[in-house]
Amino acid sequence: MGVHENRASQRPQEARSRRGCYNTPGAGGTPVTSQPTCPSNRVNPSVPKLGVLLAKVPPNERAVRAIFRQIGLGQALKAGRISPEGLDWFLALLRDTDTMRNELKAGPRVMFPLRGMNEDVLLPLNLLAKIQIPAYFLWGEEDPFGGADVARAFVKHLPNAELELMPGAGHAVWMDDPDHAAATARSFLGH
Repeated sequence: MGVHENRASQRPQEARSRRGCYNTPGAGGTPVTSQPTCPSNRVNPSVPKLGVLLAKVPPNERAVRAIFRQIGLGQALKAGRISPEGLDWFLALLRDTDTMRNELKAGPRVMFPLRGMNEDVLLPLNLLAKIQIPAYFLWGEEDPFGGADVARAFVKHLPNAELELMPGAGHAVWMDDPDHAAATARSFLGH
């Protein structure tokens, strides 16, 4: 997040021109730094009124698969690493809980239809530099919100952070390789 703010402050015209395609509210509202993460013909749930409408549409397995592909889990789906139970779980989460509506209500407004991204949601670099607690980032190289270059640039601003890049993984690395993610968390928390 701070990385994007830094880039935007150095090249405001370029940052403005790259805004326009954002993902779900979980994306954190970061500006797109390479290819847009969603085609222009898709409805964008980060735009408040559209997100509220989308939250009311009954989801199905096809929609869940589309969401997973959009967050970089296409390879995991294709390889069968996301089980039918995993798909059913996420579908039930969307269908049977208020998760999406709650996320839209709880978070800050990330997008404005005419002005683009709300830059007030970005963490300043000086704040990141003050974080002294050890942190371990297990980051998917194929994360559509920012791959390896964004990960390296972000993590370098945290003084006690380590970075592990997972080749072929998307935004939700714990779904790409749950065993590796669990072993990594156990190892980090154990030392």
